[in-house]
Amino acid sequence: MYRLFLALRYLWARPISWVSMVGIWLSVMAFITTISIMSGFLKETRRIIRGTTADIVLTPHHDGVSRTKLSLPPFREIEGALKQVPGVKGVVPRLVRPALIRVGDHVAPQILGMGQFAENQYVTVIGLDPALERGVTDFDEYLATQGEYGQAVDSVTEPFKLNKVPAKYINDDLPVALPGEGAMHFFGLKKGDVVTLVTLPDTLDQDSVKPLTQRFLIGGSVRTGHYQFDMRSLYVPIDAARKFAETTNEATELCVTSAVSDGNGLDTTANAVRAKLADVGLSVFTETWVERNRNLLSAVENERSILGFILFFFVAVMSFNVFATLTILVSDKTKDIGIINTLGATPGGVLGIFLGGGLLMSTVAAALGAASGVLLSLNINHVNDGIEKAFGVRIFRADVYTFDRIPIELTPQFVAVAFFGTVVFALLCALLPAARAARMDPVQALRHE
Repeated sequence: MYRLFLALRYLWARPISWVSMVGIWLSVMAFITTISIMSGFLKETRRIIRGTTADIVLTPHHDGVSRTKLSLPPFREIEGALKQVPGVKGVVPRLVRPALIRVGDHVAPQILGMGQFAENQYVTVIGLDPALERGVTDFDEYLATQGEYGQAVDSVTEPFKLNKVPAKYINDDLPVALPGEGAMHFFGLKKGDVVTLVTLPDTLDQDSVKPLTQRFLIGGSVRTGHYQFDMRSLYVPIDAARKFAETTNEATELCVTSAVSDGNGLDTTANAVRAKLADVGLSVFTETWVERNRNLLSAVENERSILGFILFFFVAVMSFNVFATLTILVSDKTKDIGIINTLGATPGGVLGIFLGGGLLMSTVAAALGAASGVLLSLNINHVNDGIEKAFGVRIFRADVYTFDRIPIELTPQFVAVAFFGTVVFALLCALLPAARAARMDPVQALRHE
């Protein structure tokens, strides 16, 4: 009992011990908050990428040099073959094509001569069939979910149908296009507006290349939650996309949905798809959504690892404050140690006093840091909004990242590891000065001035 009493008394009387505790507190809080945010970034990135693509994507197989084989086998053949593969829920065709966009009927600016601004005029046209997508992809969900700048379609079941066509376009029989919410806002579009898309033909082997153009009516917006994707995407009916591009290709990619969308289960399904297509003699390039976005996912995961590594050393440096505090405390209390020894305290008892002090400092500081880290993580968006409102500083910008809010993934296991890891490391730092106090000769300690 005297060990705890003396440890508390010594620490309470030393302001430096409070400074050390504050250092550990803040470092643990920063560690938990930062890793929670980065884990949230990784989880949200995976969720959004998974939502904007398919579990498994089939694209034309080419030789890598001449790239002459740029067409997929017939969709119905692939669909029939994959129906026999366990784990495959559905297959849908998509025709994806880059295009320039011109808003309205006015004369377009010199979009190719504007340098860095030219890229703002590019969109990715995605031709699809809503009926086939239903139950296979999340397209219906993206139609139903609208944010601040979105305008919902007239009907989720028939998204490419506009009930009120402006009078001046009523006889033009224009196909309907659905831009991403970000593109809707960037180009200042609203339902009933007209945009002109410009693309190039499949082959460029002629001496003169004639651009292909088509006007589309805006019928609403699509919101995936992926900011950059919604800034660059524009959905049209797949038949209209084929007509616009004047292509003979039925599709440029086939989206396969698996019963398991991640991990080993997805890899197993992908391997089964490859094997089945090879057995029936259909040559396509097959990759999962993880493989297709490996660079982006690896970059986010590496950033999380690097930040975790750096912040771990920050916690370690703060834990060394325990070593410094107890070293000073042992030097100041040398005579007290001698008196305690003469009163019957054993070396183990003296060791317990200073180890107990280190344990108290690290436990209280780590507990406060863990609690503060959890609280800050759970309310980080409120804090961000408060800072922006009070100081006009935007810490998190949705136009830089792919999310409109700061994502968080906080797990009890990680908080426990951060807490106990800090306490154990601080105790190791406290062991040396505590052992020094325990080995003191009582006579020499009593003579200390």
